[in-house]
Amino acid sequence: MDGLRVLHGPAELLLPALPPSSVDAVVTDPPYNLAFMGKSWDSVGGPAAFAEWCRLWTAECLRVLKPGGHLLAFGGTRTYHRMVCGIEDAGFEIRDSVTWLYAQGFPKSLDVSKAIDRHQLGELRRAKLMHFVQHRGANAQWLVNLGVADGRSFKDWTTEDHAPSEQNWVLVRDALGVTPEEEQAFEREVLVKKRSGRTAGMQLLGPSGISGGTYDVTAPATDAARQWDGWGTALKPASEPIVVARKPLFGTVAANVTEHGTGALNIDACRTGAEKRVNNAGGRSSLQRVSRVQQGYRDHVTTSVGASSEVTGRWPTNVVLSHAATPDGEDACADGCVDGCPVAELDAQSGITTASAPGSIVRRRARVTDAMAGTLGHLDRAEVTYGDTGGASRFFPMFRYQAKAPTRERPKVDGVAHSTVKPLALMRWLVRLVTPPGGTVLDPFAGSGTTLEACGLEGFGCIGIEREAEYLPLIQHRLDRLRG
Repeated sequence: MDGLRVLHGPAELLLPALPPSSVDAVVTDPPYNLAFMGKSWDSVGGPAAFAEWCRLWTAECLRVLKPGGHLLAFGGTRTYHRMVCGIEDAGFEIRDSVTWLYAQGFPKSLDVSKAIDRHQLGELRRAKLMHFVQHRGANAQWLVNLGVADGRSFKDWTTEDHAPSEQNWVLVRDALGVTPEEEQAFEREVLVKKRSGRTAGMQLLGPSGISGGTYDVTAPATDAARQWDGWGTALKPASEPIVVARKPLFGTVAANVTEHGTGALNIDACRTGAEKRVNNAGGRSSLQRVSRVQQGYRDHVTTSVGASSEVTGRWPTNVVLSHAATPDGEDACADGCVDGCPVAELDAQSGITTASAPGSIVRRRARVTDAMAGTLGHLDRAEVTYGDTGGASRFFPMFRYQAKAPTRERPKVDGVAHSTVKPLALMRWLVRLVTPPGGTVLDPFAGSGTTLEACGLEGFGCIGIEREAEYLPLIQHRLDRLRG
């Protein structure tokens, strides 16, 4: 574990102190600029400021990376494009993006129907207050005399964007002459109480991200609210993009890999599944005539007749799946997928299929065209199959027990926990994809230290940088767990 280092301070200040061309890969989960859960570290500024900030820290990553080194960075779906622009402006080549699909997100959406009923009730209250102001001369001191603690709120009450709290409204309602019957017209009928769902390591959440053990399902109170019943403002989050960027190569890929050990992806170490196939036994093997591009996965075919060839899984994709999880973070799909699991949804749409026998050749007719000459004809395209059965999910990397980081992977020290922890299995897959054996990974935003733990388990070195002092004990907890 001597290859795991933690530096405390802002990445912008510490990165310039690292020597150039000294790390093999950068794998990180930087701030998304969403002010997530009110955290100051996730708020950089406006869109342009966020893109410039991303350019600054990734420019230092570019300097520190060896030629051809890869950068993998998570992003939020609303701000990802600004981050990628900053990365590209820093000098990186944008190679791809990996989409991580999961089932445990909850929509943080405004219920438009409820908002309309609240708005109309607020309009009634403001109208009553303005009438009182015009005919009775009410002012801030009047509010203080009634028992409202802050008379300065009087001006706010008369604007559309503010309304009295329920506690303050009770103090002034009788003085304004508002009857309970007038307000009852805006009260929503409670139809049923429901228990909120829970994400691993998070509080109970209602359909609009409201915490609490239960929430009320209510009926619209006004005609306008009934018209917009069922409308909201956000989709259920179920994916996060991960940019795949690369520092420009030194010459060709072959030359760069030979000289620096970077520039390529470790395909075999990140394959999907663990199926095997064996070469045909009779005559000259037909597998030798199938190109790597056509077959889409590895073969170790020799010129020897009947030589065996093993494949450790399908070619890794740029989509990764996570099963659903129970409230305590355990796998909810061990004995069959639960409702809403992305794996189950994908298989339901694709149906169950069976590939031909392992090692057999499937020939398909493909139309060949040329930009100038038009259609040239058809060409036989050969594919080697696995002989497996299942839905389309078997073509994608899947991480069981990892639909968002489970509770046991969220370190908590003295009551402090990190709010955006990534699954350990996913981070192990990512560092394995872009790091050569014995290489060193840089994580400029270490958080709770998931990347450091992943590197330790995979045999890589890692330099983690973390600005927030309260998260350093979480990282130390992970490192102690590795050593223990």
